[in-house]
Amino acid sequence: MAQGGTTPDHSDRKRDMARIRDVHRRRCVLDTNLVDMAYADRRDLLAVEAASAAVAWTDSRTESATRLDAWRMYAVWTILFVSLLPWRTRVFYSGGTDPTVVAKAALTLVAMLVASVRNPHVGRIALGPRSVVLVAVYVVASGVGGWAAGAGAPSGVLAIRVAIVAATVVLAVRAVGIDEAAKTAMFSMCAVGFVIGAAGLPTFAASGRLSGGILPLNPNDLAMLFGPPTIWFLWKLFRGNAPVRYGAAVILLLGASWMTGSRTGMVALVAAALVVLIATPNIPRPALLSVVLAVPFAFYMLKYTSIISTFVGRNGTGNVSTLNSRTIAWSAVLNSNPDFSHLWFGGGFSTKVVAVAGQFWESQVVDSSWISAYIQAGLIGIIVLALWSITSLISAFRSGPDCRALWAGLVVFALIRSGLQSGLIDSAVLFVVMLLPSIALDLRPATMD
Repeated sequence: MAQGGTTPDHSDRKRDMARIRDVHRRRCVLDTNLVDMAYADRRDLLAVEAASAAVAWTDSRTESATRLDAWRMYAVWTILFVSLLPWRTRVFYSGGTDPTVVAKAALTLVAMLVASVRNPHVGRIALGPRSVVLVAVYVVASGVGGWAAGAGAPSGVLAIRVAIVAATVVLAVRAVGIDEAAKTAMFSMCAVGFVIGAAGLPTFAASGRLSGGILPLNPNDLAMLFGPPTIWFLWKLFRGNAPVRYGAAVILLLGASWMTGSRTGMVALVAAALVVLIATPNIPRPALLSVVLAVPFAFYMLKYTSIISTFVGRNGTGNVSTLNSRTIAWSAVLNSNPDFSHLWFGGGFSTKVVAVAGQFWESQVVDSSWISAYIQAGLIGIIVLALWSITSLISAFRSGPDCRALWAGLVVFALIRSGLQSGLIDSAVLFVVMLLPSIALDLRPATMD
């Protein structure tokens, strides 16, 4: 043993123990870090799983809310259309407490209240003032005319109902967005038309023209329910993102329209279909091929069969009698000598019938939205109707490529129908068909809350 020191073996053992302790310390630190990392990873994993569960729960809630909104809109449009269809034949409200008018007004109000519930997942939609202002001016002018003509009460009631119908359409669009509102409106109109038409099949067997069975709809009113859904289905098919059953729906709707024998409805539908075809960009090959094949088929039907001539001529007897009858009422209106209030403000919404002379009947219904505008809202009504029609048509053809064909087709359909049918601004289905694309063309980009 060396003096004043330690043996080499003892020194080596101390160094070895120090190394062992250092290695043990390092291992403990490493194990602690690994545990911390594992805990952090587990915590992050749990956080990710929780976030995924929250997103899935939110998505399910959103999907459920969307489905609920769709069914709610089906209810809104069905109730609205039923309330707008005629429940009686050639009976018009002239004042007092009419149970039918009260019931239809109550249904319209229910539709508006249900439509007022907005989906929070749909961004707030800003609406331009064009359509709302023009319709409001027309309603006010008609109200003033009714008051001046001594029919303030019935005209006021009907004006309020028109305002409720307009508010229902606006609220429906703002509640679920224009795409869902238009889709549910077309499906609801189609369903209502098929149910009423199916109930009226005996009228087709008896007279050769399909009329309403549950509600007393004449063939033209029934054809009104088949036209807009046909345009919507054609638009979806021409865009190439529609299932095959949409093609079957078009065939059924065209067949139903043909069965009504409504020439005005068919002309309007064919014109609107051509607009949809021309205004749709990048039509898929199958849809384009179907259109090409339909051309020689239509030519054959027109040239070598009597189906179209029979439809247009209605068996060759009195084939223009309905138009002649309409012109009698129009001439009576245009040849009248109204005073100042009737000239500029009309006689109110309750004015539906005009007196005629030189016929075996004394009065007649005015079957034209433009003549009706003159007798209900005067020259102001004509000006408003013209501005609304022109601006809607221009806006439709200048809109984006996605929906240009649909909006232009619906506007063209409504305007052609308005020539021989009243109701472009009234408590009528035609008003909804015109107002829906007009509102769509006034929309601004949606913003989330």
